[in-house]
Amino acid sequence: MDLVKGITQATYLKHNETGAHVYNLGTGNKHSQLELVHCFQKTTGTSFAVDIESAHPGQPVHYNWADSTKACNELNFFPQRTLQDMCRDAWHFHQKNAHVC
Repeated sequence: MDLVKGITQATYLKHNETGAHVYNLGTGNKHSQLELVHCFQKTTGTSFAVDIESAHPGQPVHYNWADSTKACNELNFFPQRTLQDMCRDAWHFHQKNAHVC
């Protein structure tokens, strides 16, 4: 999984350095929140209700994405998974660990 690889790489390469290091480990592709919901439902075969409301003041973001350029440059991290892969993996993790989630 991309997240595990990115964290492992950061730990390995930065363990002797002091200070905090922050990396975005996203794909760099933007996805709307509704797109994520639909992808999760399609990928997992589940269905659930979604309430769509107007954005609250100060929340103009309709898409989410993380720029992983720094992680690519400093950690040699290149995301491999698709949004579908991430939804499937998250669902499998939840199914195996529902008692703690």
